[in-house]
Amino acid sequence: MKQKRILFSLILCIILAVVLASCPSETEMQTDTGRFVHTNQELTLVDTTATTAYSDTAASKNAKTLNAAPGNTVITEKAVVSSPQTSDGTVLQASDVCIGPNGKYAFVTYMLQGESNSGMLDIIDVSNTAWPELLYSIDFSKTDLSAAAYDGSYIYIGGQSLENTVTGKYAYIRALKFTGNKPDTSSTALELHLPGYFTTDIAADGSLVYVTTGTENSDGTLGAGLFIFSFDGSSFTQVAHIQLSDARSVAVSSSGEFAVFEAKSSLHNTQSTVHLYTYSGGLTEKSTLAVEADILDQSKAGLAFIGSYLMLAANRSGVKVINNGTNLVTIPAPALTTLSPDLQPSNTVSDGFANSKKIYFISNGEAGLWVGDADNITASSYGLSGSIRFSGGVSVNDVAAKNSTVVAATGTGGVHILELASPASR
Repeated sequence: MKQKRILFSLILCIILAVVLASCPSETEMQTDTGRFVHTNQELTLVDTTATTAYSDTAASKNAKTLNAAPGNTVITEKAVVSSPQTSDGTVLQASDVCIGPNGKYAFVTYMLQGESNSGMLDIIDVSNTAWPELLYSIDFSKTDLSAAAYDGSYIYIGGQSLENTVTGKYAYIRALKFTGNKPDTSSTALELHLPGYFTTDIAADGSLVYVTTGTENSDGTLGAGLFIFSFDGSSFTQVAHIQLSDARSVAVSSSGEFAVFEAKSSLHNTQSTVHLYTYSGGLTEKSTLAVEADILDQSKAGLAFIGSYLMLAANRSGVKVINNGTNLVTIPAPALTTLSPDLQPSNTVSDGFANSKKIYFISNGEAGLWVGDADNITASSYGLSGSIRFSGGVSVNDVAAKNSTVVAATGTGGVHILELASPASR
């Protein structure tokens, strides 16, 4: 089996294996406050081309240029959560992060590099951005976790489980009830084992759960792709399935449209394509857009609806800004001369709001977290203000933002929790 980088490169088949049993990898819940440190450090934005500049105040003197964030927004790192370790001391890597619809809770998944599987889910209270708190850590000792979504009632986590599955059905998702109190891990666990090597992404809108499971096999018999389920708290019901050659991500808009990114597959002679669908008792494909996208085998390639745009983080091809089925502009990928292109791909996009400004964020691996003005994204400068770089070798693999809270997953570097504020509120 190939070594995993931060996610996937996958193989899969048609479903529905609903397993009502205890989790194949027993879970253990704890509150590991020793991993959580409040920092309260104001960050500077460094130039996106600066190779030796970092965003903490002391190191910023080496920056090529110091830029103001959109609306002169102050960005402060409020806390850092270090990555957990396995029993033998191996450090897990933060693989995915999401913030719930009410903005109160952040959910972070972890996985293990290499052949073995081990995962963890952190639940963080971010309702008070000035003082976030790690509530729970749930251990999944034999399951890699790579994706998370939350609809306000249930956490949906996904990744890879090599236990209790038929051949080819390694993609895994599980639902955990959580409404602010202790998550329910003691009752019967509801799991799905789907055709595929890895669950690459999950989205949930309160009525449906959307899951992508990655690469199809050579003869096209696995049935990998997009799966859509209804969920009533006790069972999943599959309502739609689309077979795709290499489904990497899914995003749902506030209007009910949802987008799926299918990466190029030489094996199946397919192009990188963004599909736009609606579902109302049946599935309707509204549009498809072929895009030039240099996608790494084992990397995120996230989608996000930001304002009126759909944005695709296309790895070494930067970020595609799409409107009405047209690629309006492409924000170039970082090109720091001190880093290999494979270490600075555009992985995910998200947006927050502060000081009357909608601010977008791009996770760009070791090139850092890019920050820009979402209202000026089609301008010649793409509205970019600069980059947050935490320290040398720290790779920003995923980002999620909601209102004034930003959470960045940095692999084995753990998680950074940021607050957006107006200058007057400092």
